[in-house]
Amino acid sequence: MSWVPLLTPWLARLGAPVRAAAFLLLGAAVLAVTGATVPGAVGLAVLLALCVAAITAGLPALNESIAALAEGSRGTALALFSFFLAVGSSLGPLAAATFTGFNLLMYGLAGAMVVAALAVLASRAITAGRRP
Repeated sequence: MSWVPLLTPWLARLGAPVRAAAFLLLGAAVLAVTGATVPGAVGLAVLLALCVAAITAGLPALNESIAALAEGSRGTALALFSFFLAVGSSLGPLAAATFTGFNLLMYGLAGAMVVAALAVLASRAITAGRRP
């Protein structure tokens, strides 16, 4: 994760929604590769570390996007975002138990991340028209 500060000048050129969507899509791609290749222990550790790095790098952009969209209700919006992050992490073990195989779990999580990235981009497109 030490590479993120090195990329900060380049990443700052992109808007927060674009950064958030890009890192969500990167994480989804890593999960899809993990499901498709079924790597050994070392490969799995590297791929999952890359997924965690993508999520970790994308979370500040998600926070920034939500705060910008919330306007006057910034605190409430960020509190709700934090709540849903906690709910999502609590549902993780249930999701893992629901899927019958590792490949399906990876594909399901990758699909959820793609939907999240599309939702971020859609919120950006919807709110772009109402900003002065």
